[in-house]
Amino acid sequence: MVAQQPQYQAEVDFCLRVQAAGFRNLLTPHTEATRHSPHSAIASEPDKSEAPTLREDPFYSPHLSLDALFVETSNPSRRVKPWSAIRNRLASYSPIAPRSEGWDTKIVDHANRAELVEKYKREPDVWVERIEEVDFIWTEGSIADAIPQVFHGTFDCLIASHVIEHVPDLVGFLLSAERVLQPGGTVILAIPDKRFCFDYFRPLTMTGDVLEAHQQQRTRHTARTAYEHWFYTVTRNGQGAWGQEPVADLKLANPFSLAMSKLESLSTAPDAPYVDLHVWKFSPSSFELILLEVARMRKIDWRVEKVTPAIGCEFHAWLRRGAIEACAQLSDAAFDARRLTLLKAVVREMGEQARFAKL
Repeated sequence: MVAQQPQYQAEVDFCLRVQAAGFRNLLTPHTEATRHSPHSAIASEPDKSEAPTLREDPFYSPHLSLDALFVETSNPSRRVKPWSAIRNRLASYSPIAPRSEGWDTKIVDHANRAELVEKYKREPDVWVERIEEVDFIWTEGSIADAIPQVFHGTFDCLIASHVIEHVPDLVGFLLSAERVLQPGGTVILAIPDKRFCFDYFRPLTMTGDVLEAHQQQRTRHTARTAYEHWFYTVTRNGQGAWGQEPVADLKLANPFSLAMSKLESLSTAPDAPYVDLHVWKFSPSSFELILLEVARMRKIDWRVEKVTPAIGCEFHAWLRRGAIEACAQLSDAAFDARRLTLLKAVVREMGEQARFAKL
């Protein structure tokens, strides 16, 4: 196995280059591939700038390092440990870890079960029978404020599905997660990928946007966020989300006159009724870049342990603590090299959006 290692690394490098070119790799036991070029014609070392994409490979062991492929172990391992108690955030009508299936969960939502049933009962694709009793209702303050103090530091995992793109203060939300989870706890996120949903034409969120919102301790969305949301969101064939397929027949979600009337009626006063909007727009690499830079500033201690490519309209991310220490161990040159790698990955992701466009 050791003697063949360069060959396997070359094959991994080839697959990464195929993916970077916009194609997908398919593994099947029914096809045999034959190499016609000599081994020396293929790079024996993979392109390290592509290393982050190995997080997307389900067959690459989480116990192996992303910096020295197939050579060094990952310390700590990127494997997400099993858990016994999960706090399932904003389960609404489709809980990810339902109590009915044996999960030991506490559910936080913006309304109680009866109100959620009333909200969704006319939706044709919603099975309201799946809605479970809500333990804690969150309407104001941080998510940690909605959970009684006695439960702080007791949970093994926080699951937030299509949540973080809504919260006015992303850093504040992640700091609240530190309060409710055990020191070794995991945050698992399902995040809309802006390339494959109604945020299609909206610009990506950058670290400065997140820092400004936290500095202002926002509890309401700004007029600028409302403008972007109401004026530039779109639907595709009447749907607000889609997947990795050709995109055509896009239509603005709101006529200009309707968007204007919504904007004119918006109040951003602290005591005004909360208006729910998408404020943060991510691709997998842009999300990882933001967390890396904010951790370097010692604002949060969450590091991206694993992130998937887009799956339909969303991608998934696993966060663990230790980001501040990990960043501190990087030299300035190494840290900037990682940032540049992620920035290049963002460009490739935007290129994927363009390749699917049939406008």
